Amino acid sequence: MSTEEAPTHQQPPNGGVAAWTKTLGCFMIYMNTWGIATSFGVYQSYYQQYTLRDYSASTISWIGTTQVFLLFFIAIIAGPIYDRGNSQWFLYVGCTLIVFGYFMLSLATRLYQIFLSQSACVGIAVSTVAQAFSTKQPIALGLASTGSAIGGTIFPIIFRQLTPSIGLSWTNRVFGFLLLATSVMAAFLLRKSS
Repeated sequence: MSTEEAPTHQQPPNGGVAAWTKTLGCFMIYMNTWGIATSFGVYQSYYQQYTLRDYSASTISWIGTTQVFLLFFIAIIAGPIYDRGNSQWFLYVGCTLIVFGYFMLSLATRLYQIFLSQSACVGIAVSTVAQAFSTKQPIALGLASTGSAIGGTIFPIIFRQLTPSIGLSWTNRVFGFLLLATSVMAAFLLRKSS
């Protein structure tokens, strides 16, 4: 038997302003990741009619399915690193890739370009609020995860309203600027506290 004591884990604070601002930051991350991922249907319809009309619907659907797959797969890799306390650089890299992906998507015209920007770049970003709460954790996680539903609602509406008037490229740039603004706010709200 070892005489070493098991490491003690400090109980997270149960709410407070810092924890609820993290919840708001995570709401924005969910909106930027899952909200965008669940909005792929409007992109698929557009691609089938215009940009990628020479490809089958199943080929085009690989863009969206790969994006969602990467959201899950990266969590397998990121989870242990995140648990060691290295979450901040994941946040910055993920937010940068989302914004970069949408600005590159605004320039993409071929299947491989769209695949790389929309699947690879946008498919990588994850954040969580679990470390900021103890007993109120389900409420905080529930509120943060509503960002995916709200993003999945507003992004298709914005897409359908803007695309006919300003085109796909500028619609993606508008998304890029919107994602940039919400990512900067999320990074600010989720920064490590001293």
